[in-house]
Amino acid sequence: MENKNLSAKSNFEVLASNLSKEERSDILSQIQQDKLDVSFPSEKSDNQFELEKRREDKLTLSEKLRQEPLLFRFILWLKSLFLNSSIETVYNNSVLASLSKNLEHDFPDVIDCKNKLLLSGFYSGLLDLKRVREFFKPSFDSLEQDSGLFYFLLGFTVMPEIVQDIKSSCDVYSYSFEKPLPADIRNILFTKLDGIVSGISSEKKIKMSACSREFERLRMFVKIPLGTVMSKFSSGSSGRTCSFSQIKDDFDSLARILLGRFECSDTTLSVLFMSGIPQKDLWNCSTSSYEEIAEKVNSSSAEISLLNTFAEKIPLKKFGKVISENSLYSPLPLSYSDLWFQKFKEQWKVVLDKRLKMWNKDFKKSEIKKKLKIYFSLEDFPKYPSRPWKKVGADYTEKYESSIGFLNYYLKNEFPKYKQLLSTITLEGKFSIKENMYEFSDMISTLNSIITKNDFLVERLSSSGEYGSEITHYASSEKEPDKEKLRSILFEIEGNALDLADMFAKFLTGFENLLFAMLGEKSTVYYGPLANLNKIMGADNKEFKLNLEKFAHSVKFASEVLQAIIEMENISV
Repeated sequence: MENKNLSAKSNFEVLASNLSKEERSDILSQIQQDKLDVSFPSEKSDNQFELEKRREDKLTLSEKLRQEPLLFRFILWLKSLFLNSSIETVYNNSVLASLSKNLEHDFPDVIDCKNKLLLSGFYSGLLDLKRVREFFKPSFDSLEQDSGLFYFLLGFTVMPEIVQDIKSSCDVYSYSFEKPLPADIRNILFTKLDGIVSGISSEKKIKMSACSREFERLRMFVKIPLGTVMSKFSSGSSGRTCSFSQIKDDFDSLARILLGRFECSDTTLSVLFMSGIPQKDLWNCSTSSYEEIAEKVNSSSAEISLLNTFAEKIPLKKFGKVISENSLYSPLPLSYSDLWFQKFKEQWKVVLDKRLKMWNKDFKKSEIKKKLKIYFSLEDFPKYPSRPWKKVGADYTEKYESSIGFLNYYLKNEFPKYKQLLSTITLEGKFSIKENMYEFSDMISTLNSIITKNDFLVERLSSSGEYGSEITHYASSEKEPDKEKLRSILFEIEGNALDLADMFAKFLTGFENLLFAMLGEKSTVYYGPLANLNKIMGADNKEFKLNLEKFAHSVKFASEVLQAIIEMENISV
């Protein structure tokens, strides 16, 4: 007992040593009056004293304690002696007890501080938040792998003059198809881009940053696992409840994002919803869904209002203090990366790269068209007889459509010119290398196989064929299983087309070697000339050799064109 009194005396002396003579007299007089009317300072309004509140949030518990009335500090000190706790712990619990009493009075269906539970009223608020999340989530899902798209599209709205400058200065299509692009064209375009974006005005940067923060905060909200949070509420006779300990970590994430009013401009929302629509032409930023976007923007005002209503009805910061058992609790402020500038520029580089690929593909296409004109007097790529994939959409093109279009043209229009020539070689030709005779026979067999496979594919693609009728059946359906079946059919057609084109390309390469060897122009140890080249068909031998030479060059040109077409079609843009 004596030791305890000595300890108490020692503690009192420590406290008293920091008091002035007047403060000691004041404490003594108040104790003697026996009127210990302890009052807690009233909480200031966030709207009226925002600056003061921010400063207060930065204070430690000891600093806040020093701002309390002297008598209150003295009582806390006495309590700390009896409870054998630090005065800061006693002060923290005292503040929380007062706060808990007020919260239970003001929010009886939302929080039960005595039993440390969140109640049905809070769960009901989470249901509203879940509805808002489901409204915005599809748009953010489409941006998950490509968040730069939002900032790219935002530029079209916020700073159209910068976008127009980029398009006029960095367009690879300003180069003609008369010759290939410079080797350093990519660096040339990117240097121009860097120069333009570095000239963005401060006013535009501020607006882009503001929209960026609105977008980022909304995205943070959508990422909150509300389903997981709500699953922690159990259902009972008194409704749904969740203990403070279960929701503590999730509550902090909620409070960080929802504390403070949500502001989302129509600019941010319209670009967000536009980002969720597949963009076929980012260069022109065109969409046919403006009415749909406008409707979503109008609807979103009610959803944003629900977010603000939740934060206005439930004082998240106060709830957080009680849930965390920390009177100093204040959610960490949201940190915004504000990388819009970098992402805007990087997305433009992606678009410029894609346009560069498109130019290269179009350049190859123009070069192939020149060859088609010179070699076969064709003005354009020949079309395949049946193209039912056009029913899927006007913009849809089967990847190897041009390959099989040329293949079909050559089989139907060029080979028939040399059918008699091939028959003559089969009947009268004497090969100086015996193996060449067998190879020639195999080549003719392969050619016939290709012709048969091509005719079969044409038939299957016709309106009455297997592929044609199925595509007609599924093309107009909006059901997901039908769409999946259609994708499967188109993928199968693409595979068949590629197999046929590859088979024909290999045939042409081998046949070209054999034909020129038969003429004696490219003889090797493996390929030799016809032994009776100058005797076949007797008096008509000159015509025979001329036709054989024409055929050899025709096959060579066909091989060159088909290889170029396949290479062009394999350029992905």
